[in-house]
Amino acid sequence: MRKLSGTLAALAIAGALALAGQGPVTAQNATPVFPDLSECVVEPRTVDNIVDLTLNGDYEPDADIAAGKLPTGDPAPASAVDDINAMLRQFIACANKNDIPRMLALMTDNGAQFFLDFESTITEEQLRAMAAAPVSPVAADEREAFVPMSDLVVFDDGRIGGRSTESSDDGDSVYLIFANVDGNWLIDQITEIVGPATPEATPAA
Repeated sequence: MRKLSGTLAALAIAGALALAGQGPVTAQNATPVFPDLSECVVEPRTVDNIVDLTLNGDYEPDADIAAGKLPTGDPAPASAVDDINAMLRQFIACANKNDIPRMLALMTDNGAQFFLDFESTITEEQLRAMAAAPVSPVAADEREAFVPMSDLVVFDDGRIGGRSTESSDDGDSVYLIFANVDGNWLIDQITEIVGPATPEATPAA
């Protein structure tokens, strides 16, 4: 599985999307909160589904975003931003609970495959054991905080995306894309941006 760390690692198995010490796109001076584990209530993905995505998935990060060419668009509606943040708050609750099947349920198939990028040597039996393993919550003093995202833009295809405002020492950061599936916003793509990136345009305030 991809090994990432940081607050977005809560956006991925205890803190996955972010590079060390980095958080999502956040509002200035936003106050982090620690969601209660009981907030992780989404119906989990099944073991069969997790195995199928791992063995047969074809996830590929967006090449333009990975190259630092960030999408442009109009600012996302406040209602969509609120819904996305509600989903991300639950995602971090599930990450702190270490409940991988439920974390994966808050992602589209494309998004889930980012986390299911195991070495080719992993067996189906190992996958089934991992997917069915009892959850073991992260220690209270090691849990990830949630800080709401902002400055999200709407793409031509209706998806919404935003970039982390912080970066690692070498300028690496993370770009998140969300898709609406049956009325629910889910994580659709997670792309590491290597080195400083220059947005095509800055969303209006």
